[in-house]
Amino acid sequence: MPVPDHAARFQEGGAEGRLLLQRCVSCAHVPGLPRIACPRCFGPLGWFEAPGTGRIVSCAILRRTHNEQFERHLPIVLALVRLDAGAELISTLVGPDRLEAAIGRPVDVAREDRWSTLVQFRLAD
Repeated sequence: MPVPDHAARFQEGGAEGRLLLQRCVSCAHVPGLPRIACPRCFGPLGWFEAPGTGRIVSCAILRRTHNEQFERHLPIVLALVRLDAGAELISTLVGPDRLEAAIGRPVDVAREDRWSTLVQFRLAD
């Protein structure tokens, strides 16, 4: 699928294992997904590299898929992550211990063992 211009840097960072987020120049709000303007004050947004740390707010394990390209990644762990940078993202957890995901567990951006161009996380040590 084509990536909108305002989201290209987010996806490029994810492909490199980096978490690039936007921050409002006017009110400092950090939206979770790329926007064309701040959802709080409609101010301009600038990019920054976030540390990529946070905690799991919610998670689910997918054990089946209807798309054969994802079968080799099963089980897939989806997680809502509250980032220390202030935003929340829904993403996948990777790594051999991903099935130990639980609410409150700390996570880091995954820089290796990735299978998507989007930002993925792993359980922190």
